[in-house]
Amino acid sequence: FGNLTYTTGSWEISFGLRVDSWEREKVVPANVTESGLAHANKVDGTEVLPRLSISRSFENDSMVYLTVAKGYEPGGLRHEPVILDDQGRPSLSTFNKEEAVQTEIGWKGTFMEGRGNFSMAAFMIDYEDRLFTTIVQSATGPFESIDNSGNSENIGFELELAYQATEYLTLAAAFGTLDAEWDSGTIVSGVDVSGQTPSGSIDNGIALAVNYAKPLDNGMEFIADFQYNRRGSSTSMPPHNAIDNPSYYTLNLTTGIRWGNWELMIHGENLTDEQYYTDLENWVNLGRGGALDDMSDPFYIIGTHGHPRMLSASVTYNF
Repeated sequence: FGNLTYTTGSWEISFGLRVDSWEREKVVPANVTESGLAHANKVDGTEVLPRLSISRSFENDSMVYLTVAKGYEPGGLRHEPVILDDQGRPSLSTFNKEEAVQTEIGWKGTFMEGRGNFSMAAFMIDYEDRLFTTIVQSATGPFESIDNSGNSENIGFELELAYQATEYLTLAAAFGTLDAEWDSGTIVSGVDVSGQTPSGSIDNGIALAVNYAKPLDNGMEFIADFQYNRRGSSTSMPPHNAIDNPSYYTLNLTTGIRWGNWELMIHGENLTDEQYYTDLENWVNLGRGGALDDMSDPFYIIGTHGHPRMLSASVTYNF
């Protein structure tokens, strides 16, 4: 990789180039394949990833910038569908690399004579041949299979603020929103998902923080850090009875005393004991004698449950 930067007055132009070489090789033993024969294959590639950044600084400690960058996710190998190589032997099938081009325009600066700072940005990520994991039921049991599902586009906005309200009190806030959609004509597992939201895309989020740190007369320092986090709703992948994961929020508090190299802190996480899932997806029903016997619904829901209310204390010595 390499970078080249040119500066003239308040303008700066930077160009970077990265070259990646990747390789995937895999052998599946005969005892886990439906054909009873070992399956093997190898894929590789070389990617050229450019990055361009243009920025302009202003006298009021602010700047605007534009960045365009390309990224990728390597291709790979999967169990199904089985293909035959040039000699007629069963081989692992392949999926292509995923590519993405991100364009971001932003503005950073300060306000109220430097007591506050802000950062805002609008971005667009254009995905091509996006990789998506599906569940495939086979004679040897269910497994995950990766494939290039199609193209999608993410458009979003982010805002961050921080303000030194008093000598001891700092306030901070962050907000983000995202609109993500599959392009027209995208087919996943035989289902047209044009215009629908890709799995795991969070539509918005808010974070608020209050930090209070005040010296005490005995040489100690009192510290209190309060955080509010809200994560918006998301949707599982549409082909398998898409389910909604509702929004949720958590409240966290850390408070205690710092004395020289010592810290004594009390931590409270998810103080309101909010019940939530960080992710939800559909999973194939394992059938009779498996996890579920009722085959009237071919899928059931799996997810990761968020932490319940947790209280803890810590003593730290910094060398």
